Amino acid sequence: MTDPRSRRQLAVNVPCLTGHCLADDLAQELARPVEIENDCRCFALSEASTPQTEHLALVFGAIIGTGAGGGLVMNKQLHKGRNGLAGEWGHTPISAQLAQRYDLPLFTCNCGLTGCFERYVSGSGLLALSRHFGHPADHVPALIASYRQGDPLARRLMAMYVDILASALAGLQLLLDVDAFVLGGGLSNVGELYSLLPPAMSHWLLPGTEPAAIYPPVHGDSSGVRGAALLRQSWQ
Repeated sequence: MTDPRSRRQLAVNVPCLTGHCLADDLAQELARPVEIENDCRCFALSEASTPQTEHLALVFGAIIGTGAGGGLVMNKQLHKGRNGLAGEWGHTPISAQLAQRYDLPLFTCNCGLTGCFERYVSGSGLLALSRHFGHPADHVPALIASYRQGDPLARRLMAMYVDILASALAGLQLLLDVDAFVLGGGLSNVGELYSLLPPAMSHWLLPGTEPAAIYPPVHGDSSGVRGAALLRQSWQ
């Protein structure tokens, strides 16, 4: 995360960069302008510029991988917000209705908050849920394989997961009324999500509201790098 006023890094996975203005340091060393952006927002920018989305005005890229992050692209422009936090849907809380429906544990998030969607819809979150409810899978691919083989507990866990994720996406649609979501991260490769999520979202939307389209990523793991290359074009 970058402070939009000072341009200094505030929360990064490389602790030594905290408090530094990496963009300015690199620009000085390379003698050319440099832009720094969150990889999730770079993903969103990339996926809002593909044949499946380029005709759409409002696209939300939602990462469901190691964590849960995202970015909002409006008319091909990345929207960052007043504090540079636009798209941080993973750090909004699950609803009391979800917690009660599934008797969910209230996981503490690395951000310091409790009950963040990231702790339930990310790959690590899904695995934590499976362990909490007693499934023996030691990694997500094993859980998905068990689900596809018809294991009753795995199928209940996936139904729960889809409902939790649908709740999060429906909340974003009610707030932003986006044209489409593009999923990224490891769990975006679970093909069943694209048919299961729209009807599940309908239960969390106002009556008569059509769920936004949900697409897989066109550029896969390369999309973040592609989006980084598009930053200068987006901010001009």
